[in-house]
Amino acid sequence: MIADNLASTLERYAQDITSAFNFLVEARGTISPDAWEVKKMTDHYGFRFIALANKEGRISAISAGDITPTPSQALLQELRREVVQGKTVLSGVKLLQGTPYLFAIRSLQGGKIAFGAFDTKYLQRVQKAIAFGEKGHSMIVDNNGRVLAHPKWPCSRPSEPELASDCERCIGA
Repeated sequence: MIADNLASTLERYAQDITSAFNFLVEARGTISPDAWEVKKMTDHYGFRFIALANKEGRISAISAGDITPTPSQALLQELRREVVQGKTVLSGVKLLQGTPYLFAIRSLQGGKIAFGAFDTKYLQRVQKAIAFGEKGHSMIVDNNGRVLAHPKWPCSRPSEPELASDCERCIGA
């Protein structure tokens, strides 16, 4: 029962993130990335930024946010490998300047991709709200089995896929 409720909550969160991302990507050029409403939406969903990358890897911002320093070409290539034509995809956890983020990714015409980095704070809040007695706890993992939320998160060395406490795997770089 608890697992079903948690799954429903996380599924709804993924739908909301995807809808907000798609709206901002579709509305690019018609609304200012500095508009109060855009800032409020990106803050609400924990987006650090939403940006475009052309096929040569040049990046331009769609939304206001911290995109400096820009994501590496290696990260862009990783995101491009996860793209599914005609669909917005949510990535597994990735490090961006040492901080774990999830990415919304979408292919666009002309070899461009739209991508947005969003934090894991909401997932951590959901995880902390679920306990089984005094010592029992839940854990949330990404689609690759890497830990997104755990009582002992973050793991001591998130750049290494080693075991940490009773986490199955820490985030790998």
